[in-house]
Amino acid sequence: STAWSQLSTRPTDSTSRIAVLSSAQALANGLRTASSAIGDQWTSTRTNALDVVDEANATLTQIADLNRVIQATVSRGNPANELMDQRDVLVASLSQSLGATATDTTDGMVDVVVAGNTLVSGFGVSRLGVTGGTSATTMGTAPVTLSIVPGGSVLQPGGTLGGLLSTMNTVLPGYQTKLDGVAMAVKDGVNGLVKTGYDQDGAGVTDFYAGSGARDLTVLVTDPRRVAASATPPVITGGVVTNASADGGLADKVAQLATAPGGADATYRSMITTLGIESRSAISLSTTAASVLKQVDESRLSVSGVSLDEEMTNLLVFKQSYAAAARVVTAIDEMLDVLINKTGLVGR
Repeated sequence: STAWSQLSTRPTDSTSRIAVLSSAQALANGLRTASSAIGDQWTSTRTNALDVVDEANATLTQIADLNRVIQATVSRGNPANELMDQRDVLVASLSQSLGATATDTTDGMVDVVVAGNTLVSGFGVSRLGVTGGTSATTMGTAPVTLSIVPGGSVLQPGGTLGGLLSTMNTVLPGYQTKLDGVAMAVKDGVNGLVKTGYDQDGAGVTDFYAGSGARDLTVLVTDPRRVAASATPPVITGGVVTNASADGGLADKVAQLATAPGGADATYRSMITTLGIESRSAISLSTTAASVLKQVDESRLSVSGVSLDEEMTNLLVFKQSYAAAARVVTAIDEMLDVLINKTGLVGR
């Protein structure tokens, strides 16, 4: 890449050596920033999930309370259409947030089911809680789940929450893994070469980068003279080094890492391309589902007191899941776009 390429043609030039260190620092900082942004997005997504569950619990309680009032009203032979309409609105909100469905039972009441688990039965209500991973450091190792609390079954919700859980458990860990792969390709590729070369004083060198992933990638070299650029050992005449750093062959090899097939740069650009495709796809699917949902909802509202049918429930789940995914993927896309524009090629 540019800085290492310049050093390969001017191995004794201090400005070129400083440029290599500056560029390497910018790259490491950029990868750490990107990793931190993914972690922040995970934390924000979990907060959103907690809010969705809190609201869902309140809605479940309201539905059970309405069941009680409707049952009493119907048992006295009085109409309860208005109350049922209120309850339908609440069920609709749960369909969006959890992928819930409602089944008519006796005396005008409904049961509310999420992922095969009955959460409202008559007047009875089960509470939900977010369990599993609690911080971004557990991302990818401790899945975040929705459970009946305390100590109940784990549910696989649809709707908004399904999208949020998928984001925390699959989407974000996936991109963190890819970003870590880029960081390790940079670290291992550069370290593997520089340890075979020599610095400006003709001395052998150790690692250039350190870190276990994108979140902690750092540059170990701080002295420009310690940057390995030469591939040939120094000639020592009479105990004096006479041709230290006489060639830039090693710097040229490092520069070529940027364009090597399957290297860090190729991996990074592949990730960016995939991310862009997924972002556009999620946005498109969400928009399409929202359009169809609007038409179905308008038809439903033209008939008072009609519960959500299966078609509408599926559309709500579909739309909300993709909307959640689209927001997150777009955020990552924008963040990584800033990174690649600030640091240029990965191997730079």
